[in-house]
Amino acid sequence: SMSTGKIVIITGNIDCGKTSLCVAAAEIYRSMRWSIGGVATLGVFHQGEKIAFDAQDQGSLECRRLADLRTDGNDQDGPSTKRWSFSQDTVTWCNGIFRGASGCDLLIVDELGPLEFERGEGFLDGLHALDARRFRLGLVVVREGLKEFALEKWPDAEILPITSREEMNTHLKAIQSHADFRPNL
Repeated sequence: SMSTGKIVIITGNIDCGKTSLCVAAAEIYRSMRWSIGGVATLGVFHQGEKIAFDAQDQGSLECRRLADLRTDGNDQDGPSTKRWSFSQDTVTWCNGIFRGASGCDLLIVDELGPLEFERGEGFLDGLHALDARRFRLGLVVVREGLKEFALEKWPDAEILPITSREEMNTHLKAIQSHADFRPNL
């Protein structure tokens, strides 16, 4: 039934390819006619340095600026971490996407972190959408240090640890093996 969606926790250190894996998985399932919901957070780079994140709606592929690197005086109006300042408008937009994703085949929540697990801010509707399990497969990105929080919440989840981008194809096969492979045609 729809309420027994499988959750895969994609974990690893910064810049090891967690988001790339989500986006690649979405492409594969999209080509198989699965409905895709949720958000991926894409790094924005300047001269090789990550200066911002964009949120990308995995249904429509629309992008909006989610967070900027914090520098003196440029804080946005949303939550912030040591490094990043978030746009409240974009966080709200993302939460709407998560609410609207109920019943999709593949749900992507990239990512849940200290804001959600420790502060009750951020992508809370992403957290709730995972809890509701109204999907076939849910991919959630959680960095290494927070995976215990995620496992406590979803004890039956699979952990997919990523150490490098070179393992992408192996990881994609692992993700595919978790899903009932026949698309809803």
